[in-house]
Amino acid sequence: MKFEQISIGDHLILRANLENGSESISLAQNQAFKKAEKVHKDAPSGRKRNFDEIRSQNFLGTLADIVCARLLKAYFKKHHLDICVTRYDDVRTDDFEDHDQYDIKLSSQGRDYLVEIRSSVCIYMPLNSMIRNWQILGPYASSVKGVTETEKPFYLRPIYHLSSFEENKKTNKYQRTSADEMIGRGELQLYFVGGATNAILQAKGRNEAGQELKQGNAEFRVLDITDGLDAKEVLEVIGQIAKKEFAGSENE
Repeated sequence: MKFEQISIGDHLILRANLENGSESISLAQNQAFKKAEKVHKDAPSGRKRNFDEIRSQNFLGTLADIVCARLLKAYFKKHHLDICVTRYDDVRTDDFEDHDQYDIKLSSQGRDYLVEIRSSVCIYMPLNSMIRNWQILGPYASSVKGVTETEKPFYLRPIYHLSSFEENKKTNKYQRTSADEMIGRGELQLYFVGGATNAILQAKGRNEAGQELKQGNAEFRVLDITDGLDAKEVLEVIGQIAKKEFAGSENE
């Protein structure tokens, strides 16, 4: 999988080259279909969803996880870091009956670190405005799920951007049921905009209601994208922390 570097001011992001019919697209479609048969019919906001919407939105989330996992694998390979990257959907044995135990796991020397992937879709503003105004999403507490999420060491932020956002502001043509078709036509582009460690989120972030973030009945720990780590920086930080921690476990 190839990525294009794009600079928005001094913030570096990566655009994923999503080729129609690629192995990544096919895998996401297959796993999203299986998930759609099992998952809760309510959106995070509590709104009822039909099967096509559930499948389509699961496709976007699954594809974002796949892209982030492959980006991490490529970075570790390039820098000769012996770290295994595991995506839960690739190793699960429950036929998608239960909740995901994690998004991505980094493993080496008998130690694991979890990476949370927070993907969204931006359909009403230009790319540079999205980078300036949107947030990195950290841990949350949801009134729907009724539990507070366990904090993860790392939070990554892939965002889909609708290229025809100006037209969509007038026509609301974006359909939540046809994500894979829109990606195939190039109307939805996936950008890896960076992320943050949980330590950064706790030190520099703020709590924000899910309704404000269009994420339903949840309160997130958030940080403005430009106040977090950009695409290059977050990969470097994950690599440095993982290398240090895994090396420490080897010496124990």
